[in-house]
Parts: sequence; C-alpha cells; structure tokens
Amino acid sequence: VDDFFSGESRSKNPRSIFVVGDEKQSIMGFQGADINQTKEFYEFLRAKSDYKLKNVELSMSFRSGEKILQLVDAVFNQEKFQNAICKIGNYAPHISYRKTAGYAELWAFDTPKQQKDDSTNSQFFDDFFSTKDLSDNKDILAKFIANKIKDWIHNKKIIADKNRPIQYGDIMILVRTRKNGLIDKLANNFSQLKIPYVSVGKVKFSDNLLIQDFLSLARFA
Repeated sequence: VDDFFSGESRSKNPRSIFVVGDEKQSIMGFQGADINQTKEFYEFLRAKSDYKLKNVELSMSFRSGEKILQLVDAVFNQEKFQNAICKIGNYAPHISYRKTAGYAELWAFDTPKQQKDDSTNSQFFDDFFSTKDLSDNKDILAKFIANKIKDWIHNKKIIADKNRPIQYGDIMILVRTRKNGLIDKLANNFSQLKIPYVSVGKVKFSDNLLIQDFLSLARFA
C-alpha cells in the first residue's frame, strides 16, 4: 500500500483507492481474526489520503435470509456488543436482499431447568448436564444432532422456500474447529444411523475455489 502513495507509483493526478472489508468477520477471532487491525488499516489509509477517505457502510446482505439477519440484529441490539465489533462505523441493522423463509433455533445449554417442558429436548439436556466428561458431552451433542437430522428426513420436514421435503444434501454443519473431536463423534453417529455425509477432509483438494484460483493464476503465468 505504501507504494501507492510514494515512489515511482505515486502520481500527481487525482487517484482513488477502493477497499472492501467487513468488521463483523472479526467474530472469527478463534481463527486469528483481530478487529483492531481493521481500524488500524483504516486510519492508516485515512492519514495517507489526507483524511479524504470515506467510509461507506453497506447494510444490504445478499447471502443470509431475513430471519437469520433478524437474529443477528437482535443479538447485537445491545450497545456493548455493537462496540465490540464496530471500530470504524456504527452498527446498522441488516437489510435482506433474499426474501426467503428462515428459522433459527438456539439450544440454551446453560439453562437446562428451563428446558424441562420441552419433551423433545429434555432427555438431551438431562444427559448433557449429568456428565462432567467433555468427550461424553460431545458424543451426546453429536447424537442429538444426528437424531434431529434423521427425524427431519423421516417426518419429511418441508423446506418452505423449495416447497419439498428436506433431503440430506440440504444440510450443512459448521463447526468452530476440527480439532476438538466433535467431527469424529458426528461421523460415528451418522454411520450408526446410516446418514450419508461428506466431511471437509474428504472433499477433493482441487475442488476448493481458492485452490482453483491459484491454479488458474499459475497457468496464466
């Protein structure tokens, strides 16, 4: 970036620089993201541009459905949470481009007593909190997820947007890390219930979009 403002790359003519970033991606802190770097980089560019750099906030989301975004906005409705992820601009409620159906279900593991009236989940919470072994807890969680998926398929749960019963291929499970054993527990429970699945480790390396970009660049060079 320094070369843009100095040396042979510097120009006396008016120039522009366009940078796209998302402060909210700093929630990936468990993968090394640091929100403070966003602010530092922004302030660096502002100073280099004689403070003419403008911050344009984009609130329209093209990825997530309306219900999911409403959940995100509800979570960050408190000022202390907004300040934690917004170092440059102000937190703005999301606008969903996709007018699709959506559903979010939270499993409140820290309040098991409040779940007693839920016959579907009561046994899960009883088992989860009756053990002090974290490995056992992962197995219980994996078993619950697997049974939930099997139940959706068996009862032909309808996907509202597609107006058809759910299929195994419609389901994706995201985990914060692949190193805590949960994926192995999921795989074991899926196998027991004959639920077809593909883990990240079984995806063909060259199918990754990032890898494809690098291969294309190498061929071009």
